[in-house]
Amino acid sequence: MIRVIRTVLLFTYLAFVPTAFSESYDRDARLVGAWRNVENSVLVTEITFRQDGSFFSKIVKNGEVYGEIEGKWLTRGNFLYYLYNKVSPPRVPVGTRDKDTIVEITKDYFIVYSVNQRTRKYVKDELNSLTK
Repeated sequence: MIRVIRTVLLFTYLAFVPTAFSESYDRDARLVGAWRNVENSVLVTEITFRQDGSFFSKIVKNGEVYGEIEGKWLTRGNFLYYLYNKVSPPRVPVGTRDKDTIVEITKDYFIVYSVNQRTRKYVKDELNSLTK
């Protein structure tokens, strides 16, 4: 079973790596740093985009950690791509890819439109860097 999982992860990695080295993909430096989205008083999402192309995200629901995701990120045009390498608890499978449409980026916030048709605004979170 572990061998199967390793094989799946290897193929997922190999499928993602060529896009990381393609000239048409990049990492928008304006996204590097810690950000926070407060949907309401119940749900808070924190995400840190690192310069090396990795990210860490934590979702807090009712004051308790609901989930954590680690992975890789890229941008292309006005799209933000994610590859999930570690998900805890496993609500989505490792290797899942996701894509948001970047609506606006400033030094203090960015706005994305997700594939589930929700607009989210993330504000710079200087006090809470999730650089693990």
